[in-house]
Amino acid sequence: MNLFRQKAEEIGKVPNSNDIQQDIDLPSYEIFKKELGRIRESVYLKDIVKEFNDLYKKNKNFCKDCVKDPDSCNENLEVCKQDAKLYFEKYDEIY
Repeated sequence: MNLFRQKAEEIGKVPNSNDIQQDIDLPSYEIFKKELGRIRESVYLKDIVKEFNDLYKKNKNFCKDCVKDPDSCNENLEVCKQDAKLYFEKYDEIY
């Protein structure tokens, strides 16, 4: 599960089967599924899935709410987020 969490942190979302298959540090998706079950249904991964689903939604809304055009700004999301701490502190109140 630590490798799964690391992958989620690396890509900023819940890894899907393609993300898992393409990462040489992770077991194949078939082995993964056999051991832990389907990603979004796994009782072992439910906390990680919830955490990174929430993070993905926050990041997506952050870009939509940005004054720049998200399709053309090409800014690094992590750099933008550093400048927007208040947005993320108030996110749960807003949404």
